[in-house]
Amino acid sequence: MTDAMSNALKTVVDANAAVDDDQNRAELHFDGESFPEGQQRLQLLADQAVQALSTNNAPQARSLIGQALHSVQDFYSHTNWVELGNTGPHPSLGVAGISLNRLDANVATCSDCSFDVSSTCNNCNGNLATNQLTSGYYHGENRVKPNARKCSHGGGIDYYPPIASFPLTARYGINKDSRSCDLSPHYFYHERAADLAVGGSKQYIDMIRKRLTDSQLRNLFGVDQAASVYSTSGTTSKVRRALGVESSQNFKRDDGVTDETYMVELGKRTTRITFMNHQSHSLHRRDQSEDSLAGLFNAITSTSRGDYLFVYSDVQSSVSALDAGLIGTLALIRQVRIFAFITTNNTSNSSALDPDLFDAIHASGGQVFLLADSEIDLTPTIISTLLRDDGVDIARLATSGSVAQNVTVPIDSTLHNVTFSVAGTSDATVYKPEGTSISLKDDGLNVVTLGKGLFVTMTDPVPGNWTVNFPATVEASSQISLTVSGSSTMDFDFSFNVLTGRPDHQGYSPIRGFPTANINNLVSATIDTLPSSLNGTIKVYYRDVNNSNAVPFNLTLINEANVTADGSLANLTYYSNGTNSNVLPHEDFYVYMTGPDDGNGHAFQRLHPHMFHASYIGISAPRGSTIHPGSHRNLTILVSNQAPTAVNISLYLSDGAGWLVAQEGQESIGNGQLLVQLNGLATNATREIPMSLSVPTNADLGSTNALSVIASSFSLEGDDDDTEDEDSSADVNFTFISQWVVNGTAMDDVFYYNGTVGGDSSGLDNY
Repeated sequence: MTDAMSNALKTVVDANAAVDDDQNRAELHFDGESFPEGQQRLQLLADQAVQALSTNNAPQARSLIGQALHSVQDFYSHTNWVELGNTGPHPSLGVAGISLNRLDANVATCSDCSFDVSSTCNNCNGNLATNQLTSGYYHGENRVKPNARKCSHGGGIDYYPPIASFPLTARYGINKDSRSCDLSPHYFYHERAADLAVGGSKQYIDMIRKRLTDSQLRNLFGVDQAASVYSTSGTTSKVRRALGVESSQNFKRDDGVTDETYMVELGKRTTRITFMNHQSHSLHRRDQSEDSLAGLFNAITSTSRGDYLFVYSDVQSSVSALDAGLIGTLALIRQVRIFAFITTNNTSNSSALDPDLFDAIHASGGQVFLLADSEIDLTPTIISTLLRDDGVDIARLATSGSVAQNVTVPIDSTLHNVTFSVAGTSDATVYKPEGTSISLKDDGLNVVTLGKGLFVTMTDPVPGNWTVNFPATVEASSQISLTVSGSSTMDFDFSFNVLTGRPDHQGYSPIRGFPTANINNLVSATIDTLPSSLNGTIKVYYRDVNNSNAVPFNLTLINEANVTADGSLANLTYYSNGTNSNVLPHEDFYVYMTGPDDGNGHAFQRLHPHMFHASYIGISAPRGSTIHPGSHRNLTILVSNQAPTAVNISLYLSDGAGWLVAQEGQESIGNGQLLVQLNGLATNATREIPMSLSVPTNADLGSTNALSVIASSFSLEGDDDDTEDEDSSADVNFTFISQWVVNGTAMDDVFYYNGTVGGDSSGLDNY
């Protein structure tokens, strides 16, 4: 499975898990005999997934299918389909044009369970009282149990209060979610329900597959090598010529602006290249020309998880620190890497590049190359190399040209090729383990030399410690970066996590922002494949951005790895369960994994490509929800301070559709934009921030909206130049809440950060 296919699958899995965040709507889980509503939802999700693929929006289609599959799987766990003796999936589930009905409210479906004296659990083996399709009612959902003779969902968390009008009967339920009798009264049917859920999922996907073209199907599963290109108008024609565009297909997005997708030959593979219309991906800044790079934020929202975003520009525009922070954070959340090719007539003047934009792009796992116009034709070689299968990251560095440095890079025996990518200078030397520098006469060597860069790829590199030398240059302000990547089946995934999901259905999901400093963080790491030759202690640790001060994470191996045919170990998972101490200092850092190689004294090293930041400001927010036309929704976010002293925190809240309504003490600074000031938030203190959304009655069914939250401990008030308080204690954190599907179906994470803020006295006036 390639990286693109793996990332496509992760999007489906994440969307599936997120459905359990909604404890209110029974049709999401086929609870409470919500068969008509659940069936209609599955049909609608299938239609929307097909529509999304017709407009080249594979991320949204994957999310829609993930949400639908959760409901399909819950159907077999929450209904009595298994108990009715069925050995195959329901043939009509999710099928267009077919309705599913529910039993009348007065039809009894369950009796109470009996107490089993030989067990700590109740005996629910005979509590079903119908041979017709039914499902259990779960407390707190919108389908309220009509009487005591209906089945419950059951489990330790599901209960009904014993009141006179509603005696505590039929309370033990029929769910088959687990093998535990405490959580699942029909635990003895769990395996059968799981098998049918697998079959039902295949049936639903196959139903969608039959409605897709071959190209749409390949796009859905991430089969084709793919990348996105964002170019300003002055470079677009040159870029298209360099990439050898031959055929195209235009895709019109929901906002009515057309992007263009091309199938081109890059290297030895056909690659799907999507050109993003720069006018549609702007932040709508008041002072922004069509050639501004500030639109990177919205461009990232249109990419798939794990994508590469290649930016071409002939302008070296500035972005504010908040813009840069948003770009870097959203790239981290969506696992998107940004590589920028900026053409300039003076490549020696690298100091002209905006340092905040440089930092944001580098934090995404990418680089900034300054090129002469003639060097655009060299970029397809760089792109095709970066889009390799089984790509892994090994080392990174960002520095200035004033300090000489030697960077040691462990190259292990599993790497089929390795690339040393240097941006900001061509004055760098790569040394082999034996101490000699690479030569153009070396076998398997490919070198692309730029005016201010070096791109070196070596096939079958010799294992050992390679070295990259950067001499001190006269350009003290030069922005220099190094990334080392390669091809290997051994990689790792890493995330900071939070506990999500409804009671009895909880799990850990990646946080949507930065981790918090000075508190214990939940951490997980998974190694894809560990070859049998790499036996020994695996370490996962973090280093600061200067490549020093390595600190290990305190993790526990939680699963027995699968042993493959060649003796390799697959899917080793490590995590911290809350008792492991993983307190982070307030700093920027990278996460690495290391271990022994083949017993010859070599080591392997892998790097999570994105830079993390441990913030003093903590933000806790709901992951997402659904909403309907004409309705109102009240939400609460929690903001905490882990700094050693009290701080003043400014919160900027915005949503793309203008549904936010100011509460008492909140300042409305534009349509759907609020400013909230928290003064003197003490150390270790937490403050609740209420939010209210009001959806117009004419809101389009199927439309989406999203809320972005920015919390900063420097003042958001400044002048028109977007200057911020330069206090060294200034800090920032972000979160994004995917909302609000007005037809009751959760959509993909579509993030908005736009609008016009009135008043020249606001530091946000350009957003």
